[in-house]
Amino acid sequence: MTTNKLILFLFTLFIACNAAAQTKGKVKRGWLNNFIVAGVDYHLNGVDVDTTDFLKAKNSVGGRFGFAFERMTSNRIILSPSMQVRFMKQTLEIDYDLSRAGYNTTDRYTDEISFQNVNLDIKIQGGYSLLLNDQSALDICAGLVFDFPFTGKYEEILIYQEGLDPVYNELVSYRRTAWGNKKSDANKGTLVPANLLVDFNINYRLLEGSLFKDRSAYIGLSLVTLASGNFNNNTQLSFYGKDRKKISTASFDDRQLSLGLSMAIQI
Repeated sequence: MTTNKLILFLFTLFIACNAAAQTKGKVKRGWLNNFIVAGVDYHLNGVDVDTTDFLKAKNSVGGRFGFAFERMTSNRIILSPSMQVRFMKQTLEIDYDLSRAGYNTTDRYTDEISFQNVNLDIKIQGGYSLLLNDQSALDICAGLVFDFPFTGKYEEILIYQEGLDPVYNELVSYRRTAWGNKKSDANKGTLVPANLLVDFNINYRLLEGSLFKDRSAYIGLSLVTLASGNFNNNTQLSFYGKDRKKISTASFDDRQLSLGLSMAIQI
């Protein structure tokens, strides 16, 4: 499924669910309420590299949008499933001093790897809404995120360097990248590309009648990280010296750790 088809599918599903859940008059707790959700995420990719001597992962800013359904009981217990499309670009930088591999040179091998992730997140959250006054509340929620990558990249690359040997180009590096929904050795037996994330949220909610006459809205902070799954982005990097002896290794293993800021308006 392409990204455009995915967005169209989500929009159609939302319209259908929204029509089924519409009610007349003031929104009441216990009914199924619909929200449009949008947000930005700051992805902490730097912690996903096992060595920063010659491999670095840039932190990045991504976005997401979608919709959520919410049921709040008379005891202010919240249950909220949602579907969101998430976009995030990840970039790795390589800067390796070839003299570390035993070569008599001042040359460096530099490169950059980047990839645009597009994921579908299906969230199931629960929590409690603490009433602050007659116009606002504080929601404290946690839940699970079923994360489905819709884009992918897989490549294996051998890097040769000129001028290190008078006859041959020397093999200096091997790189394997498996990002998004592309399979690597760790997940060749997996049929559906998916990861399981955990999500913690604190939302400041404006109740019905405060900002809008008959609907609520909220702004929230979130912390998300990987719980399990083998379709997280992964890059393995090796450097070789003379006689193709492995000298150095590094890896990037995405934990999907991010801090988010989101806004939602009831419709």
